[in-house]
Order: sequence, then C-alpha cells, then structure tokens
Amino acid sequence: MEKPCAASSVEPQGADTDTAAGTAGATIKLTLRRLGGSCVEVEVGASACVRDLHDAIQQSGIAGLLGVMLATDTGAMLKGDDVPLAEFGVSAGSMLTMVTNRARDYDRASGQTRTIACERYPAGIHIAKDGITLVAHYYGSLSVYDASFRLLRTQSLPGRSPDQMVFAATGELLIAFAESSGIGVFNYDPQSHEITMQRWLGRQPGRRYEGIAVSGSRVFASDYNHNRVRVFSLANGASLPDIDHLSLRRPCGLDVIDDRLLAVADRGNDRVVLLDLETFEVVRQLPSEGAESGKGQLRSPNDVTVDSGGNLLVMDTGNERIAVFREDGAFVTTVMKGDFKDHGNTFCYMACNLQTGAIAVSNNDEHSISIFAPLFGD
Repeated sequence: MEKPCAASSVEPQGADTDTAAGTAGATIKLTLRRLGGSCVEVEVGASACVRDLHDAIQQSGIAGLLGVMLATDTGAMLKGDDVPLAEFGVSAGSMLTMVTNRARDYDRASGQTRTIACERYPAGIHIAKDGITLVAHYYGSLSVYDASFRLLRTQSLPGRSPDQMVFAATGELLIAFAESSGIGVFNYDPQSHEITMQRWLGRQPGRRYEGIAVSGSRVFASDYNHNRVRVFSLANGASLPDIDHLSLRRPCGLDVIDDRLLAVADRGNDRVVLLDLETFEVVRQLPSEGAESGKGQLRSPNDVTVDSGGNLLVMDTGNERIAVFREDGAFVTTVMKGDFKDHGNTFCYMACNLQTGAIAVSNNDEHSISIFAPLFGD
C-alpha cells in the first residue's frame, strides 16, 4: 500500500515567498496528488493562471494524453483558464488533487451540439492548444475560428484538396495536399492567425497525401495512391524509409498516440491499424482481428484521433458515424449516427480539444462543421 504523500513546503526559486508573486521570472513548485495516493511535482510561474498549470502538466507528460481536473485541499475546482492560481489560494508548496478524465460518457451524447455552415467541402480540421480551430477546404482555402467557433479569417492556400493538418513542435503548420501532391510547411502567426508558405515536403507527381502526423522530427504522410505511409525529416526534408509492408489500401487519416503508437485509418481495408512508433510493426487493429461482425465493424474509415480520455475515435464513413474504441481494440459505442452522409467520395476529418473535450468534425459533403461535447461519466 502506498504511503500517503505529505505536502512539501517549497520556496520559489530565486525569490522570497512573500515577494515571489511580484518578481519577474519567479517560479513555484506544486505537489499534485493522484487519486490513489501517488504524488508528482510540477513547476509553474509564480503568477501563473489555470491554463499555465494545465500546459505544464501536459508538457511534463504526467498525464500523457489524458485531460485532468484539479481540486484544492478545500475541494474547490480550478476553473477558468485565465484565472490566476492565487485566487484559489494556490501558492508554493500547495497540494492539489488531480483527477484524470479517463472516459467520456458517449452514450449520453444525444447528437451534435452545434453545426456551423462553412465554405464548400471542408476536409482537414485541427484544434490548437488554445482552442483555435483551423479548417481546410477542397478548393484551396483555410478558415480559422476562435475557441467559440467564431470565424476569424479565411485565406487562400497554394494548392487544391488540402486534407489533414497538424502543428509540429516547432510551431509550424503542416498540411497534406492530395491534388498538389505534397506536404506544405507553413509559418503560423498566433496573433493574426495568418499562415505563410515556407516550403514543400515530399512533393512528387502522382502522390496523393490524405493524412499527416508528426513525432519529434519525423513527419508521417499517408500516400493514398501508393498504399503506404511516407516518412520525412522535418528538419531537412529528406525522405526516410517508407512504411510499405502492411498491405495498406487507400490509407487516410493518421494520429500519433502518446508518442508510442502511429494510428492509420486503412480506408480500403475497413480497419484502423496501430503501429509501434519505432518498429512500425502492428500492435493491434480496430476492430480486433477475429472480432464478430456487428456494431464494431468499420466501412471506409477515413480518420482516427484520440480524446482526452485515451479513447480512439474513428470517422466511420461508410457507416455514417463516429465509432469509439478503447486502445485494446474493444468497441465502446457509436456516436452521431446519421449526422454524416456518405456520398461515395466523402472525406471527413476530426479534431478533439483535449482541454474541453469538444470534438469537431468536417462534415465534408454537407458543407458544414459538426461539433459535439460528450459528458464526463459519473
């Protein structure tokens, strides 16, 4: 049995406790107690707000991809991203209880929370850490929405059929282009939300990039026409060995899970495969091999992403729904059945806000963005 952890009194580095909050650059250490008794420490600025603490938790890897709720020793929940920690009585040496959001109650999600009309044929969609949502459209435009999904700006892109996109650790925005046969690398200005073309990766006639994911300095791009995943160096654009041993058929959306796994929506084989990120060997597939036919079977899955509870969400195009699985391959449930329409050449993508739990889907042939927010389980 683990020993209960005791709160430690840690002085701010480089400043007296009484003056730390007003000293530029001062930091404080906090103790986070997981349910079950184990403790970890995290360091934030002395004048940090709630968002800063959540960011520090994510960057430290304490919770992996899992979202957390935080409570003080009095039971008060830390709410409001911009609220200073001091307003909750949090200071150097404070102990907080950290509750991991391991699951969402998708069975209680009655349907989409909101529908936003947009330009024609939205495809790639991505939600940044600050809640900014980017949506790419088939005819070569990018729309940017704030955390409340109010349109901020729209600008042209240097090619048609932009599909999945992702931010790299460098802050660069990467977009997979199908018809332009390349991966665009853009500089993104977080103030104006304007993007500027920097360079192309992997541009070659005949390649059709539908999905993209990044892990460290490696860029993974699904080549729909050649049934493989291309791998590139983000730093210098060099081609690395392809992932071409899996008998993929029309691979689409990709996602990196906790820097351990690469998830591939294998559209033509009606499955999602999870690959070891180092060996590229198959760890498992969704649905599990040998699973009985039924609710967990997929038809033309186009995208896969992970939510704040570690569940895998699959854009199950042919079945016109989102299918929810656990990482072990077990099917959980169906959500938003019938909210999507498969027109035979439909390419919907998904994004999850790991802070709020909101899930946004580019409802491709319906020319809209569908948003829903599943509830936490009890």
